[in-house]
Amino acid sequence: MNVFGRQVVTGAVCVAVETWVRQVAMFGAFVALARQPQKLGPGALRLAALATGRILRLAVDGKRER
Repeated sequence: MNVFGRQVVTGAVCVAVETWVRQVAMFGAFVALARQPQKLGPGALRLAALATGRILRLAVDGKRER
């Protein structure tokens, strides 16, 4: 495999790892918030869900623009 091929494979792996880490981190934050409903209330959980959706949308839109 030539140098360009290695760079393509390395870039693809880095992007895949970055995406998975971001998804796991957001899922973990959402689960942590969901496990504390008595402290936060349903409004805070809804807000967290909306924020998570917005972050995901920004991440997807940002990937398309590149």
